[in-house]
Amino acid sequence: MVQAIERTTLSRDVTEWKSKYTTESGMWKVEGQILRDENKTLRSDYSACNERVTHLSHELELMKKSSGIGSEKQIELLVKMQLDNEVLRKQQADSMALGQQLSLTEAKYKEMMDKAAKMEALRKKMHNQIQERTYFCFCFCCV
Repeated sequence: MVQAIERTTLSRDVTEWKSKYTTESGMWKVEGQILRDENKTLRSDYSACNERVTHLSHELELMKKSSGIGSEKQIELLVKMQLDNEVLRKQQADSMALGQQLSLTEAKYKEMMDKAAKMEALRKKMHNQIQERTYFCFCFCCV
């Protein structure tokens, strides 16, 4: 009887371990696939970066040959000037966008001011009519 209880306990433990192993192995398979996908992405990014470095190195060599620039300081200055030029272009584009936004805002402001002036004129006209009718009522009451 003790052996039957031990067998039952052991078989239950084995069943639990199998289900736990199956669940965990499924999770590990999913995580392994995710890691493989990330690895592929990183490898492709790495190769793209390597291609970019190769392209830029080749472009730098061509610039050296075409411009006759030989020293590292001159190259650094040239690269710095190109970066500054890109920054200035971006700032110019931003300023143009802000200029357009400013002109739209000014147009809206002018439209609102015109509307406010019309409303003020209407308010004055109605105020004068009320004052006039109050005067007529006063005169009528006096008579």
